[in-house]
Amino acid sequence: MKVITDLLTNKWFWIGAIGLIIVVIVIPKLFRNKTTKPPKFTEEGKDQELSTTAVDSDLQRLAKKGIVPSYTKTELASKAEVLHTALDGCGTDYGAILRVFGSLRNEADVYALIDVYGIRKITCWARMGTSIGDGTLSQHLAVEADEKTKKALNDAAKFKGWNFRI
Repeated sequence: MKVITDLLTNKWFWIGAIGLIIVVIVIPKLFRNKTTKPPKFTEEGKDQELSTTAVDSDLQRLAKKGIVPSYTKTELASKAEVLHTALDGCGTDYGAILRVFGSLRNEADVYALIDVYGIRKITCWARMGTSIGDGTLSQHLAVEADEKTKKALNDAAKFKGWNFRI
């Protein structure tokens, strides 16, 4: 009991505690742009419906050309989970994104992956758990990927003759 009493009466304890509060809570709030809200990807789900329809349309277009996904739904679900983990939370694992897209064998794999990814929520814990939003893989990549990663993905897709772009 004496240790706790001594600790609570020690001015250096209180200086440290206040400093910790400033570093953890106050400083992040100062650097947050208060006029900018996290992006909302949808207006009552319309964007997701359109993108789901577009993905189905792209997969049908490719199937007519004989281009079908080369991965099973289970394999694509595993890749979608890797991408979600890479995009979720604070910081983005650009290497994981490039590895997943680099493993895709054809354009149908890209659209099938987008379809399996579906609509997911990503958050940033540095913003005290603020949700960035529910969105599709394309929408999350557009927000979370840096310009270098977007360029690498777009250049690779263009080189392979795929229509997919971020």
